[in-house]
Amino acid sequence: MEKSLRISEKLYFLSIRREKGGLSMSASSQIHIVVHGALLIEMLHKSILDIANGKISVRESRDEDEIYSYILGLWGNIQNPRRIRFWLSRMSTKRVRIKRLLHARMEKKRLISIEKKQFLFIKWEKPHILDYKMHRELNRRVSNAIFSNELNKEELIELILLKSLNILRNIFSEKENRRQARRKLKALSVNPPITQGEKDIVLGINRAIRAAHAAAAAGAS
Repeated sequence: MEKSLRISEKLYFLSIRREKGGLSMSASSQIHIVVHGALLIEMLHKSILDIANGKISVRESRDEDEIYSYILGLWGNIQNPRRIRFWLSRMSTKRVRIKRLLHARMEKKRLISIEKKQFLFIKWEKPHILDYKMHRELNRRVSNAIFSNELNKEELIELILLKSLNILRNIFSEKENRRQARRKLKALSVNPPITQGEKDIVLGINRAIRAAHAAAAAGAS
């Protein structure tokens, strides 16, 4: 692939509807949580963050990447390690800003274009796929990886996070393929060979998604 994509970019790119643009409805409620977790994993891999005993601490207070620097700014003057759910919650309060920074990064790579939308006083950004060749290639690579027995660690993390997004309909048009892929992803998520810090973030993402769904259900009842 000509362009280097980060985990957060791949997941967001795959969540965009190919024809209509915008995010898939199945992913819309949890996309920010999964992307925020992917960003934390990226920062962990860059040694910007440390994770021990399920708690995150900051090793570097700034970074040249604009998204990472913004997230680090949310840490403020907190010195003590805090649990992953704390940081995911703090990032969630700034989800719009983080999404716009992600949009800007992906626009710069000419992966997507952004349509400005407004209804009354509500404004939002609707992403559209710009690089269809890259999108098809990413879909092909991910679909192959799901059924592969030889995955590198980054591919494994991508697939585990993909399971939380519920976007298999974007990748497989056939229902039977989606069913088999769902079963494969479930098996991959059972005690995966990744670091404990990565596992802690994945668990934190899943807990945050369950909590968000529970809150939405309670609000609707």
